[in-house]
Amino acid sequence: MGLPLDRYEQPTDRVSAYAQIDIPDDQDRWAAALDCVQSIGARLQRLVSENLIESPQMDIAVAFPSSAVMRSLVIPAQLTAAAGEAGMEIGISIYLSSDA
Repeated sequence: MGLPLDRYEQPTDRVSAYAQIDIPDDQDRWAAALDCVQSIGARLQRLVSENLIESPQMDIAVAFPSSAVMRSLVIPAQLTAAAGEAGMEIGISIYLSSDA
């Protein structure tokens, strides 16, 4: 993909390989995610069509403060459209965080 991997796991007989590209914290995350998806979308589609990778997924991490009752998240339409065009699923991971 031409981007640094944040995490990579080798495939096993039970699990496919796993690679993660992280979006930097020093900029607008939505804009950075959109730039990333747009820059690698065509390559992802080619890799999927050649059966070199399984379905790609964008994982959006959400912090959930321990004192909160609920948390909502709005994903920009441009990002969801770009992800869909690239054949990416969107997953949301929720992490309990401290109130500090």
